[in-house]
Amino acid sequence: LSKIAELTSNYIIITDKNGLIEWVNPAFEKRTGWNLSEVKNVKPSRILQNKKTEKSTIGIIRDSLNRIKECQVEILNQDRYGIEYWVKKDIQPIVDERGDLQGFISVQTDITDIKDSHRRTLEDRALAMDSAGDAIAICAPCGKFSYMNASFRSMFDMSEDADIYGVSWHDIMPENFVSEKRDNLLRCLKQNRFWSGRVEGFRPDGRDFVLNANVTMKEDESIIWIFRDITREIVVEE
Repeated sequence: LSKIAELTSNYIIITDKNGLIEWVNPAFEKRTGWNLSEVKNVKPSRILQNKKTEKSTIGIIRDSLNRIKECQVEILNQDRYGIEYWVKKDIQPIVDERGDLQGFISVQTDITDIKDSHRRTLEDRALAMDSAGDAIAICAPCGKFSYMNASFRSMFDMSEDADIYGVSWHDIMPENFVSEKRDNLLRCLKQNRFWSGRVEGFRPDGRDFVLNANVTMKEDESIIWIFRDITREIVVEE
């Protein structure tokens, strides 16, 4: 096992039962810049975590160690030079034949490239949404908006720098829509996760409008609104 640990590309840390480093493999030394002689008898958190490391993740690790339980988390680390990297960490307690705790072994897989790819995908998606001609917004299950693209802000007369947090869809939708279709909308979203229909009302300046709406409820019950202004098309038809 020791030979495998030395040859693997995963980063491996072995600590005593108090969480102090006893051994690290060459892959750990190469990635972090820390040699075993420098980190022996040091808690890994002292050299690997920074202010950006999520406290909730640290709490999960601490709780698992205190309960002598295995733990799997994704966590942001940094090397000795301050360069950040992400790992998927699997921590297992080491016990002897009598079941007494001897220490812990942490096997870490570098997932920095995966995290970077996911971040770029989200950034590209956000850019596409911001550039879209359709009005797009996202609100939390409570109804409060967390995102509006430029077209959505323009459609509902909200400036680019207007603070949307705390604004509910009930606040900006036409009164007749809220009073007449709210219950049907929420019922459809709960049952089918989707609602489609027209929204008719008046802008703050008094002009009327007709919108084609597609509304989707995600698994976490946040809601995606997509509107297209079809007022001119309706006028032409008439």
